[in-house]
Amino acid sequence: MLLSALTLLCPQLELAPPPILVNSGPAMAQDIQARRPNIIYIMADDLGWGDLSVQGQVRFETPRLDQMAAEGLRFTSHYSGSTVCAPSRAVLMTGKHTGHVAVRGNREYKPLGQFPLPKDEVTVAELLKAVDYETAVIGKWGMGPPGTEGAPLEQGFDHSFGYNCQRNAHFFYRDFLFRDDEKIEVDREQWTHELLTEDALSWLGERKADVPFFLYLPYTIPHASIEAPQELIDPFVGQWGDERPFPGRHYSAQQTPHAAFAAMVTQLDADVGKILDLLREMGLAESTLVIFTSDNGPHAEGGADP
Repeated sequence: MLLSALTLLCPQLELAPPPILVNSGPAMAQDIQARRPNIIYIMADDLGWGDLSVQGQVRFETPRLDQMAAEGLRFTSHYSGSTVCAPSRAVLMTGKHTGHVAVRGNREYKPLGQFPLPKDEVTVAELLKAVDYETAVIGKWGMGPPGTEGAPLEQGFDHSFGYNCQRNAHFFYRDFLFRDDEKIEVDREQWTHELLTEDALSWLGERKADVPFFLYLPYTIPHASIEAPQELIDPFVGQWGDERPFPGRHYSAQQTPHAAFAAMVTQLDADVGKILDLLREMGLAESTLVIFTSDNGPHAEGGADP
């Protein structure tokens, strides 16, 4: 859970109502503020435990995540809150297990979206915002569409961009996304994963060193339609011999699903690297806690093969 991880790694954070400080002048207040880390929580969608080379993948490499693992901590007994998307995200945001959190399945909300997270649920974004963090969620939400109490801007986030409905997030070539509460048009030829990374880098680039921030980055790849630009797929074609094409049906047809999956994961790795590089360029690497994980384990949809 994000709340428990933050408490363990950053005990200086006051994630509960702070105690009254007696004789605490401006110097003490500035010292507390200076020790608050920025937080970036990156979560892949249905990435498997063995899909990174640091975890044993040998068909392709994930050098930036391998480097991150080598330089940081690996939580090898860290478990998802649920086996499916919406409740695993609700557990992450609230710190409650699935016996207590209101979102307990991928329940649809018509015409678009999933069952809303109730307003009285307290999210980690709300707690951090209460202690003057700037907050953003970029990627896949799945806990309430715009106009409901579960929408990101109602749950502690200053900015949101990407897929509100996780059903739409199964495909990476779409004609619309959501920016905050507004539905915006997207070029159907645009691989949407690139737009998520661009927005994350843009938002991070606008941050100031003296204001702490929390970026929740729930990427949509590599679940579930195995789709990527062909130029990213081509370097991996042939590594699995003559692949069995995926015919399509519900998800998109894919001639080389293994190669396409490798392309998706290696691009995910490269984009995590872009974020780490930007933090160094901005002088924020030493003051930013970056966590990478997956939401609920590998999948076998759209031609994926764990």
